[in-house]
Amino acid sequence: MNGASDMSDGHMVFVTTDSVHRVYRQGLYISPDGCWADHEQTRFVGYVGAAYVGSLGVRYEWREGGFPDALRSQLFHFPHPVINCYTDEYSVAFGGPRQPGWFARLSQWVNKPR
Repeated sequence: MNGASDMSDGHMVFVTTDSVHRVYRQGLYISPDGCWADHEQTRFVGYVGAAYVGSLGVRYEWREGGFPDALRSQLFHFPHPVINCYTDEYSVAFGGPRQPGWFARLSQWVNKPR
């Protein structure tokens, strides 16, 4: 980050993934990553990957053009970051998070800054 307070082209969030939780409840796990090339396939324009300790991980995505403000809810923007829940590793790379379960929603509501 070179001393900047934010990364306009990078996005980091906490994640939990159902398929990783079932298989790797303990230990370290690095999810398969993916990258995107431009139309001419001459350079990379995007990357996504995740690393886990047990069931909790950090997902990192980089986009050459940056992220719109509506999608820039980084983990370091919040005193109590939300954990994004995914069904499988494909969703981590290419899809979107699922709705968290009732306990996670209750925990987030109780710990919401006031």
